[in-house]
Amino acid sequence: RRGVFASIVSQDASFFDEAKIGDLISRLTTDSQHIESVVTTEIVLGIRGLIMTFVSTALLFYTSFRLAIVSLLSIPPVFVAAKIVGRSLSEKQKEVQELYGEATHVANQVF
Repeated sequence: RRGVFASIVSQDASFFDEAKIGDLISRLTTDSQHIESVVTTEIVLGIRGLIMTFVSTALLFYTSFRLAIVSLLSIPPVFVAAKIVGRSLSEKQKEVQELYGEATHVANQVF
């Protein structure tokens, strides 16, 4: 919150002439709350994922050592494929954001 507040306060005076105070306060409050909620949720999900991974792996080795080895050897190719797909999606997302920015710019000019 302090970083966002400092960023807003450090703006030029013209920024405050154009921006509505209610919008700034709303953004400051809701963005901070949203970030806090997301971080808390991600931490809980991360801890739960780690626990489930360790317990599942232990049960897999308990059930069948060979099956556990085969299963664990299949993980790296899946991660590589996920990384490739994620990189592709990230590039597409950047393109979408650029197009959205251009559309917003054109809409602003029209209005």
